[in-house]
Amino acid sequence: MSELKSYLCYAPYFPDAIPRRELAGPAHKSLVAERAAAGIMTLGGALLDEQGNVIGNCLAVRAPSLAEAKKLFEADPYYQSGVWDPSQMRVTEWRQAKLGQ
Repeated sequence: MSELKSYLCYAPYFPDAIPRRELAGPAHKSLVAERAAAGIMTLGGALLDEQGNVIGNCLAVRAPSLAEAKKLFEADPYYQSGVWDPSQMRVTEWRQAKLGQ
C-alpha cells in the first residue's frame, strides 16, 4: 500500500446551494463520520462570510495521491448534489504544522 499523504480541499458553495445542501446534508454528514472513524478525513468545517453565513467547506483527507484525494471529494454528496462549485474547488497536498513546538 502506498504511503498516505494529507490533502486539503477548499470547497465553496454555488450561490444558490442552500436548498440542495439541506437535502444532501444527512448523507454528507454520514460520509464524513464514516471517513473520520476510518482515519481518512482528518479535518472538516464550514467556511463563513463576514456575516457568519456558511458559504462552503474546508476538508482534509489522507490519500495515496492527489488524484485519489480528488476522487474522495468528488464522491461526497455535496459535490454530487451541486452544493460545491467544482470550478471554485481547490485541492492541494498539505502538511499540518505541529504548533507550539
